[in-house]
Amino acid sequence: MNRVLIPALALAAALVAVAVAPAAQPTDHNMRVNEVYPAGPGQGFVELLDVLPGGEDPPYDEYAVSSYDASGAQVATQTFSKPFPFASRTTPFVLGAGGDAPELALAPGSGKVCFEVPILTDPFHCLSYENVPAGQSAQRQPCGRVGTAAPTRGQENALIAAVCAGRRACDDPRVFDDTPLRMKVIGKKVQDVDRFALRFRLTKDGDVSTRGSILIGIPTNPGRPPTSVSMIWGPIRRDVKAGVATRVRIPITAKFKRNVKRAVRRGKLVRAFVSTVARDMNCIPLRFHSAREYKLTN
Repeated sequence: MNRVLIPALALAAALVAVAVAPAAQPTDHNMRVNEVYPAGPGQGFVELLDVLPGGEDPPYDEYAVSSYDASGAQVATQTFSKPFPFASRTTPFVLGAGGDAPELALAPGSGKVCFEVPILTDPFHCLSYENVPAGQSAQRQPCGRVGTAAPTRGQENALIAAVCAGRRACDDPRVFDDTPLRMKVIGKKVQDVDRFALRFRLTKDGDVSTRGSILIGIPTNPGRPPTSVSMIWGPIRRDVKAGVATRVRIPITAKFKRNVKRAVRRGKLVRAFVSTVARDMNCIPLRFHSAREYKLTN
């Protein structure tokens, strides 16, 4: 190949790579109303937080933080123009006495605070609050829901486990964990049908979903024709803590157990075929797949 052509092709490939590279997301889509402290004691405050700092500069010329009462009527608003003081910060931006911006008046009792663009109809993000106990604030949780706890002004919010129970952290990419997920399937491959169970251990918190079938009718004597009796189960789901073995008992009816035992006495093989998928707790979960075969006895 022509030596002059090689650098030219390399340059063309580089230009194509640049052309298809994903653009960074504008910072405004990553802004959250992070915490609202509407009640005493002390002065109220509002926090903004960029949950994915380092994106492109906000594209609009003006943004606002506005408060509304329970009926949706605006109570107060503050506008910000370039350069925006809240963009790409790794710590909360505080609107309140001694903070990064003046205090924003809040509706008593119930209301909401929104991060918005004045010329647009829909806000980028709102945090609603309702009858927050005195001395507590409404705090955004990683799953996007709101809980109340002692104020954490300018700091990370308190994690309130009950608020996000069973929900993934889809509202806060800072807590995503991209380390690989691994699953170990524990237990003997030959098991008594009366005690047939599966055991799994994950390297991260997550869940497992398992399904399978039991097939009767594979004779040990090749000269006998096979029969086909089967049972299907699942999916069965279990939450799993990292490093802790989780046991899943397979629900087999008494009638099918009798069929299995009769088949074993007659010299037939009984096989269980199991497929399991493990997931971690990321918003878009990392997965680990396993397929295993077991022999059942009586």
